[in-house]
Amino acid sequence: MKKRIAGILISILALSALSGCGKEKDISYVDEPATTSDAATASVLHRNYEVTDGLLTFTVDADVDTSLSAQSSPVVKVSRNDYTKDDMKRIADAIFDAGSYALFLPYVLRPDEEVKSACADMQEKIAQYNDSADIPYSLLQEYYIAQQCMENDNVVTPIHTDGSLKWYRFTSSENTDIYTNFCVIKGTISQKPYYLSFIQTDVYCTMLLHTIYEPYIQYPQYYDTYANPLYENESYSDECQYSKEESKAMVLDTLQTMGISDYTITDVQKAQTIKPDYAITKDGEIIASDSSNDGYSYDSYLLYGGRNVDGIAPVHTDFNFSRELVSGTIGENSSSNDSYTNARYGYEAIFANVGNDGINYLVIQNPMKVEEVLETNAQLLSFDQIDAIAKDYISKFDGTTLPFSADNTYKIKEIQYGLIRLFDEESDSYMYIPAWYYMIDGESLSSPFCTFSPYVIISAIDGSIYHDYNGNIN
Repeated sequence: MKKRIAGILISILALSALSGCGKEKDISYVDEPATTSDAATASVLHRNYEVTDGLLTFTVDADVDTSLSAQSSPVVKVSRNDYTKDDMKRIADAIFDAGSYALFLPYVLRPDEEVKSACADMQEKIAQYNDSADIPYSLLQEYYIAQQCMENDNVVTPIHTDGSLKWYRFTSSENTDIYTNFCVIKGTISQKPYYLSFIQTDVYCTMLLHTIYEPYIQYPQYYDTYANPLYENESYSDECQYSKEESKAMVLDTLQTMGISDYTITDVQKAQTIKPDYAITKDGEIIASDSSNDGYSYDSYLLYGGRNVDGIAPVHTDFNFSRELVSGTIGENSSSNDSYTNARYGYEAIFANVGNDGINYLVIQNPMKVEEVLETNAQLLSFDQIDAIAKDYISKFDGTTLPFSADNTYKIKEIQYGLIRLFDEESDSYMYIPAWYYMIDGESLSSPFCTFSPYVIISAIDGSIYHDYNGNIN
């Protein structure tokens, strides 16, 4: 049965009251009874066992550090907190060189005469370079996109602006119910060109600091695939001049400059960026070509993070950091329009890519604000109880949401403690609570690219199973 936020709160209050009376409360999970206990008695544990459901086999071989769960188990209520025009101005003032920034209207939304004028200006800038290798990549890429807009008829109505920093609306000519509010700012940071984009729809809100110009500002999903995390492999060359710690410090310093301090970087992975190459013809035309190659190399880092509440944050997975949540339940038949209009507000998260030239992009999506601290130190189930729930869940799990494995075997080498965010559709509110993540290890998969998939996420408070596609807990 689905538990709403009210049910979780009742569980928290009941457990706290019973512990104050020196009594134990029986909680039913799966088919076995369990009793609550103080997680502070736990320490570093090791789990090593194999479980199968008849089709899939899971090998658990993990050290589990339960010390953080003994120190911090907060429960907080949060709400959507979209960026305002005042936020845009404040952040732009903080990060851009003084006097360097202004509103930047995407070329796809400009009148034809403005696009032609911009192309002429950029062509003059490019002509000033004697060696094409010295031309900034961002200039080549922006000119290429402007050229495409000049050569192709735009399918949207141009937007005329007064140059002020505020939300502007893009509305599809085919479906006026699907829209995007946006504001793009262009300037320099330490003399390096950057774009600062704000994007807002009914189902998500995103801020992006980026060097690569994105022409389709209403569809910014490409930032999730611009750089791909690679598994550690000695045969891959390492071309990034920075270390993981240096990349992490660079992102945190930038967030601090923006006035953002309530997030934590939880994961840093070596990555390979993917972007087109641009060449200039004798006539000054820019041509894009595929830059992919047959080999893999580490040329940057991907960083992931989330909200920090009393020292803990959500654990990064491919699902619970997604921009939009899947509406309904897995397996339901729904059209793309239904999925869009009914999707819940997406997960709060940070994504960043740092290469040899510094930050390639920094994405802060779906910002939330803390409305109320409901519990500073909620009483938790012992890890032995959590692990018993996990074993039972594995034996009955059909593997529908797991990444492909040729031999149907999976390894779990990481069991992590962190926050999960619950969504209550009836009250339109959210709550962060502590949970245990059992993460699938990618070595069991036949791909060089990392996957961050949990096979189960369990509430540390009452053992409920969390469904990270839609933010529900059962």
